Amino acid sequence: MGRDRREVALSIDAREPGNQSLSCSAELRVEAGETLRFLFPVWTPGSYLIREFSKHLMDLSFHLDGAPVPYAQVSKNEWMLAPEKEGTLRLSYRLHCGELSVRTNYASDALVLLNACATFLLPWGLLGPRFKLEVRCPEDWRIACPLPPHPEDCPEDAVGCFLAEDVDTLLDSPILMGRLKERRFEIDGVPHILSFLGAEESLMDRVSSALQACVPVTRDTFGGALPYPVYHGLFVFDQGGSGGLEHANSFVVHYPRGSCSSEKDLHRLFSLNAHEHFHAWNVKRIRPLGLESYDYFQENYTSGLWLSEGFTSYYQDRVLYKAGILDRKDFLSVLSRQWNRLRTIPGRFAQTLREASFDAWIRLYRSDENTVNSTVSYYLKGAIAAFALDVLIQGASGGKHSLDQVMQGLWKDYLDQGPGQSEALIFELCSKYAGRDLGEELELLIGRTEDPPLAEWCEDVGLDWVPEAGEEQRPWWGMGLKESEGRVRIQQVRRGSPAWEAELLPSDEIVGIDGRRVSIPFGTFVEKLGLRAGQNHRFQIFRRGELREIEIRSTSCPDPKGAFRDRADPKFCL
Repeated sequence: MGRDRREVALSIDAREPGNQSLSCSAELRVEAGETLRFLFPVWTPGSYLIREFSKHLMDLSFHLDGAPVPYAQVSKNEWMLAPEKEGTLRLSYRLHCGELSVRTNYASDALVLLNACATFLLPWGLLGPRFKLEVRCPEDWRIACPLPPHPEDCPEDAVGCFLAEDVDTLLDSPILMGRLKERRFEIDGVPHILSFLGAEESLMDRVSSALQACVPVTRDTFGGALPYPVYHGLFVFDQGGSGGLEHANSFVVHYPRGSCSSEKDLHRLFSLNAHEHFHAWNVKRIRPLGLESYDYFQENYTSGLWLSEGFTSYYQDRVLYKAGILDRKDFLSVLSRQWNRLRTIPGRFAQTLREASFDAWIRLYRSDENTVNSTVSYYLKGAIAAFALDVLIQGASGGKHSLDQVMQGLWKDYLDQGPGQSEALIFELCSKYAGRDLGEELELLIGRTEDPPLAEWCEDVGLDWVPEAGEEQRPWWGMGLKESEGRVRIQQVRRGSPAWEAELLPSDEIVGIDGRRVSIPFGTFVEKLGLRAGQNHRFQIFRRGELREIEIRSTSCPDPKGAFRDRADPKFCL
């Protein structure tokens, strides 16, 4: 077939999505005797879990010039064939789309949301193929997709016709269909197109206005131009679900409609949007070693997700603050909550940030009742590491430099040599802009398990850590609880806590304390009883249908809550 690039013609038919099933196909020219491998991805970048997307595949068939052609399935997600003659090979299949999330596929009579990795069975091993994608949907629907339009005319029955120059671009392009509404703005002449389902006009306006304020701040954080020609935001608001997923030129956000009623709620949504947009630089282009290129068919191990997700989790609210969406008090409150939350997790003493990143595939996305004891979130502790480094760099440089210059150095390295930024480079950049060697502090933050002296470091930039009044008197048992339908159940028991020593278990239902029937909210019930730290109490519990009584002695919280407060002359993050 010479050296011409082959074009693979893909089709998605969503004209009848009400039964959560779509028709998909692919066509390409093949040579006689050519061995062809068709594979389905098993995970999607940005969500580090093997999801086995091929389990949703149905009614697969292959035809050569209209005639059935034999094939063999060789693994859970791979099919092979070798056509005996040259011609046009067509594969077709049905795809079940029953999970509404940013990582999977969903179809109904109201919307279709597709993750490309969960959608396409593709030929692999071809020399540089490009992809034409035709999409069909109900006539009164619209399509949002970050792919550019295909230069050829779109068939009359196709609502959208797109072009992907390579497989990575194709698999990085989500698709949203429905009765979409739009908001648009430009930054530096670059269009930003936001497509909404399920949002009121006022919410669309607020989301668009907030993102328009954040984009220049993020651009300036990296010290350069916007890295994309056009940017798309795909939003689905409905009754439940919450999440976001980044792509190089877009993001997808799925958010509960009922969590947009207050300014505090909106700030959480804006923070999520800023997080996913920040990823257009950090993880979609700047990538840690291990993620230089994607292998879509097995785990991609890296010890650097604390950079990709942790630093982004810090910057999502720093960007809101710099954009004027969060005031100073709110920004410090976010940092305080993160530090308070981290210190409630005993798993921070069990795993380093490097180890937590490497184990993402089996821990973060597969949490259970013991996760709190066995691991730490590279999102949360990574955000604290970024905050700590920002404090150290600003303090050591007298405010001349910040973590921004580190991000700019990483961006320059990406522009010079592509993805695959090393941990050594981060160490080098942090020390360079601090004006002193930060290797010991960095190793403490990402390579060791003890808590950093964050309060002490913050003093150099005019921040004090102020303990919350009355914390030493409140009883602490070390349990994570779930309260619903008037019941209180234990979800987690923290290692070494009073609950741990008393051998309380996850799934135990607490029905009484000292003979008093428990009510919710549990915290209010405890306050009304006048319970204090250092007292013995009899807990009445149901365990697997059996009523038991367990004596437990409370203590005060070993890591009491507090808040970061500015001194008279603030120096941090100005």
